[in-house]
Amino acid sequence: MKQKNGNWLAAGVVAMGISLMCVACMGIQKPQREAKADTTTVSREIVTNEDKQPVSTSLDVKSFGFIGPVKESFCIRYEVKSIDDDVLEKGEMSNDANDEAGYSFSEAGRVTGDAYGGVYSYDQTGKFVKGITAKSVMKRDEKGRVVYYSQKDDDDDDAMFTNKFTYDKQGRIIKVEQTYWEWTITQEFTYNGDDLYPSSKRYKREEEGLESESETTYRYTKFDEVGNWIEREMTYRGSTREEGETTRWRGANIEERKISYY
Repeated sequence: MKQKNGNWLAAGVVAMGISLMCVACMGIQKPQREAKADTTTVSREIVTNEDKQPVSTSLDVKSFGFIGPVKESFCIRYEVKSIDDDVLEKGEMSNDANDEAGYSFSEAGRVTGDAYGGVYSYDQTGKFVKGITAKSVMKRDEKGRVVYYSQKDDDDDDAMFTNKFTYDKQGRIIKVEQTYWEWTITQEFTYNGDDLYPSSKRYKREEEGLESESETTYRYTKFDEVGNWIEREMTYRGSTREEGETTRWRGANIEERKISYY
């Protein structure tokens, strides 16, 4: 059965604009690049600094779901005209990749910008030194993976937002907890077998007087020669509760990922 673009799709696209964590929507700057290239070789052993924080023992490229010497990656999202026998027909572009949150990495594989608004700068030894502001905080676990990032205002110690990352035994992100001023977002990812990319996502946003939940299913349709996905289909459904009223919605998008390599 063919479902044409209608109110349910329009509502779904609007809702996904919330759930996909657009940097422009957050008022967060596009990830800045390092002032000096980090070409430090990443050690397999834990290297500690004077503050006893591990530098890096595993490539952030892998932690954030990439393969190979990735330099930058941004997504272009398209609306869907119709769904016919589970085949999505690509419609108009619904975002500008230059305004969206993306990923960037140093030559050593350390993350310098993530899709959740985090910005990371390092010194020549690979030690984190700052984010957008000098008061930003980043923590890694014993395996060198980023587990916490807090963006603070230079004028005070109040955190503008925080990100917490949880990994499974295979090093894949399974949970992201985000706090932005007076609201919170939780995203939980599931995987099929040993797949590097998530098969689905559960999303929940809470703030005073409003709560939104959704479930997204991913289908990967194209990969580049390195093995990273460059196109995927997203179908989702969810609900928003505001002032005692619940609105249900569903929709679909197609995403193209533009990746550059060192």
